Amino acid sequence: MDSVTLRDLVGRLIEGWHPSLRRFVAESPERSVSQLPIRTLVRIPRWETMNITLLGDAIHSRTLFGGFGANTALRGAQPLARNLNAATRTEPDLFSAIHDYETR
Repeated sequence: MDSVTLRDLVGRLIEGWHPSLRRFVAESPERSVSQLPIRTLVRIPRWETMNITLLGDAIHSRTLFGGFGANTALRGAQPLARNLNAATRTEPDLFSAIHDYETR
């Protein structure tokens, strides 16, 4: 679709939305309108916890837009680091710490 057709389609799809948002879409300059396909993956089944786990883009399905992958990796690293640190004090064992992270 060209940008005008795409903008008109979005306008029809949001007919019941707030008038300010509809006006924002309707008055968007043609050159600012584009289509970005966004896809997702199916949920993977739980696997057996071992001494290797995944972090960031290796496990989270994210679009290549806006730097979400790095933010997600950092957000996931915090609870994993907290769990591993606790495991050094034998609060849970290593595999329990990793399993808790993977479950969350």
